[in-house]
Order: sequence, then C-alpha cells, then structure tokens
Amino acid sequence: MTEQVHYRIDRQLARRVKQICAKLGITPTAAVSMFFAQLVKEGGMPFLPTTRKSGHRLLDKERRNRRLRDLDDSEGW
Repeated sequence: MTEQVHYRIDRQLARRVKQICAKLGITPTAAVSMFFAQLVKEGGMPFLPTTRKSGHRLLDKERRNRRLRDLDDSEGW
C-alpha cells in the first residue's frame, strides 16, 4: 500500500533532481522512496551532512540495479 504525500521543494532544485534522475533511469518518486528506505534502514540520515563538496559520480546501471534490488527488500524493516 502506498501513501501520497506532498513536500515543498525549491523549483530549481526540483528541476535539477529530475535531470539527474533521468540520467539514472529512475523517477524522482523512486529517488525519494530510496532515500526514505535508507533513512529507516540506517535509523537516521544515510549520509553524513557536510559542508565539503564531493565528486560524486553517477552509478553505472549494474551498480544502480544492485542497489535497487537491495532497497526492494523492504520486508526486513
């Protein structure tokens, strides 16, 4: 069962997110779901908030699919 929720996000940020998600082959909804799943799994933020910029690379499709399969195992919550 799913629930529809609404959040306010800066318009420019939303545009950039859509572009990145398109490159990753996922929807923004899937990205938010993955973030929430990791938030629950980790019991907190799934990354360390920092002021430093990092050189993140886009995941290749195989790594992305492996991560999606891992996240899809939501029964373990």
